[in-house]
Amino acid sequence: MIRHFFIVLICLLPLSAFSGSYFLDQGEMKGVSSGDGEVLYSLFKKALASESGEALEMDVNKAKFHINFSIYKLGSAYILTATRKDHAGEEKSSKIKVKNIENADTAVGRLAKAVVDGSSKPKPQVGKVLDSEEKKMKKRIESHENWLVSFGPGWMSNLGDAEGTVIGLAVGKAWQVNPNVNLSLKTGFTTSTDSDFEGSFSYMIMGARYYLSADDISPFVGVGFGYGWSSRHLGPGQEEDSSGFALEFTGGMTFFRTSNIHLDLELGYRMITESNSEGSPGAFTLGVGLYF
Repeated sequence: MIRHFFIVLICLLPLSAFSGSYFLDQGEMKGVSSGDGEVLYSLFKKALASESGEALEMDVNKAKFHINFSIYKLGSAYILTATRKDHAGEEKSSKIKVKNIENADTAVGRLAKAVVDGSSKPKPQVGKVLDSEEKKMKKRIESHENWLVSFGPGWMSNLGDAEGTVIGLAVGKAWQVNPNVNLSLKTGFTTSTDSDFEGSFSYMIMGARYYLSADDISPFVGVGFGYGWSSRHLGPGQEEDSSGFALEFTGGMTFFRTSNIHLDLELGYRMITESNSEGSPGAFTLGVGLYF
C-alpha cells in the first residue's frame, strides 16, 4: 500500500512542478500612456487565462512557459507582441496590429490564442475580425488602362490570292497590370483593297503580352485566344466561310512606355483552328499601334 502511494506521488511530482502553464510578464511599453498600457495588459492577462483554461502561474520557476507582453505605439495604432519562452530556452513570438484602442479586446483575444496554440501569426476568426482586415481583400494595385488602335499591311494565309494591298486594322483596350505584363481585349480584321478579291479575316481576341524589361523602350512577346471568322472567294457568287476558335502570336517593340501614350510596332499572326479547303485560315500583320 505504501509502495503504491509513493508510485502515485512520484508520478504527480512533475505535474505539481507546473501547476500553472503560463507566467505573464510585462515587457516594453513604447509610446503608450500608462492608462492604455494597463488596460491592454489587463485585457491580455484575462484573455490568456481564458484561452489556456487555467489560472496564470505566479511563480516564474514553476510555469511551463514565460510570456513577455509588449506594446508599441505607431501614430494611433498599437502593435501588440507576445513572446513565449519555455525552460529549454526556445522562443516563439506572435504579434498583431490594432488601428485603435477600441479594437483592443478582439486583438488581445486573438493574440492570446496564438500564444496558447504556439502560432506566430494570430488568425482571424468568425466574429473576431479587426477593422483593418475588413477591406483587406479589396486592396489591389490599380492597373493602367489604355485604348488601342493599330493599322498596317498584312498577308493572307489559306484565303486565296489577293492582288491588291492587304491591310489590317485593330481596336480595343489594354490594361498594364504590372511592369512586365499587359492584358488586352481587341477586335480586328484583315482584308484586301482589291475589289475583285472578297476574302477577309476578322477576330475578337483576349491577349497577354510579356515585356522583356520595364524600360521606356522594351521588346515584347504575346499570345492570345478568342474567336475568328474568315471568308474565301472561290468564284462569282461562291464563298467559303470558316469560323472557330482563334489563336494569336505576336512580337515587337513598344516605345514611350513610361508615358500615358505609347507607340507600338507589332508583328502578329492570327489563325482559326477550323480549316477550309486550303487549310487553317490566317493572317499576318505588321501594325503600328497607338495606346492612349
